Amino acid sequence: MNEQQTLKKLADLFHVAPSALRYWDNEGLIRFERSTDNNYRMPTWKTMLDICDVILNRSLSIPVKSIRELPKMNADQQLKLLADSEAKLLNQIKEIEETLSAIQHKKALLENVKQLEAMKDFMLVEAKIPSIRSFSFESREDMELFIYDPSRSAILLLPQGACLYGMFTDNEQDELFRAGDKALKRYLKGLLKLNSDDASINTASVFYEAATARNLKTGMIIGKYMGTAFDQDRTDYYEAWLEIID
Repeated sequence: MNEQQTLKKLADLFHVAPSALRYWDNEGLIRFERSTDNNYRMPTWKTMLDICDVILNRSLSIPVKSIRELPKMNADQQLKLLADSEAKLLNQIKEIEETLSAIQHKKALLENVKQLEAMKDFMLVEAKIPSIRSFSFESREDMELFIYDPSRSAILLLPQGACLYGMFTDNEQDELFRAGDKALKRYLKGLLKLNSDDASINTASVFYEAATARNLKTGMIIGKYMGTAFDQDRTDYYEAWLEIID
């Protein structure tokens, strides 16, 4: 049996690639005897134990460089190595949990888009909408908020047609486009669509037509960003409320 066949058989036994065995050998992690005839690698019981150790330590997320030093480490040094690996894994778990939370939040927003889209008519609701402050693409803080929680982005469509972009805020000291509601107010709630390239192309008129049909006096439309998708054109979706003026 040549070396390639020997390594293949050994690799299959441990469910690793033959290239991994060669790499570990070159890094000094496992010990082979060498054939005196052709210098082929020849596994022994020491090789088997070394492979078991490498697989175990890699499963503990210990880097190859540290595995190489393990035989020279005392108990305290090994404990520190394991503690470092544990801290790294806990940080990775935290990052994964944050990513999963962001995915779930994004899914919830898009599911809300579908629910609003399926509504046959606008809903007359009572709500307390938070304050909306100015937003600047030149502000690092604003950009980070938009990146990590775009649903805090707001839009105001004024009756005369002007369009303002802002951020929902609880801080009344901010420069506000619109102060938050102090008490429950009546709104017509529905799905607002805007063309991503031209905000003047939107479905605001549908809100006002629905209000007119109900003989309601109206103010501005307030929208909470939920996502962007393709719908004939790239379209921004907002959960939106049309002010009812009593």
